[in-house]
Amino acid sequence: MISVANVLQDLVNFKTISKTPNIDMVEYLERHLRPLGFDCVRIMSPDEPQRANLLCRVGPDKEGGLMLSGHLDVVPVAGQTWDSDPFVLTKKEGKLFGRGASDMKGFIAATCVALHRVALTKLTKPLTLL
Repeated sequence: MISVANVLQDLVNFKTISKTPNIDMVEYLERHLRPLGFDCVRIMSPDEPQRANLLCRVGPDKEGGLMLSGHLDVVPVAGQTWDSDPFVLTKKEGKLFGRGASDMKGFIAATCVALHRVALTKLTKPLTLL
């Protein structure tokens, strides 16, 4: 069984700083979501060929449902003081530290793990992730 901390560790390792390539993280998320039945569509940036948004959908093909939305990029770390590498998840005093750990990579990690634990085949309305 996957854990939020393990997925978060993987996500923090991706240096998805604003305006830099994020395609590796998009591919990672696709690998987690497709086996669960999600249809995944990359929305490529017209100006940056290695940047994309990811739109994923599961459940019946009908109107309504729920959309969860987040972002994959993080703000730059240049000029900031870190006690550890910001792109390596570090545990200190029972807390996890790393760039994006609480916004938004923590949310994305928790969502990925939750999706592995629910019966998506029983959805009566679609679930969309953006």
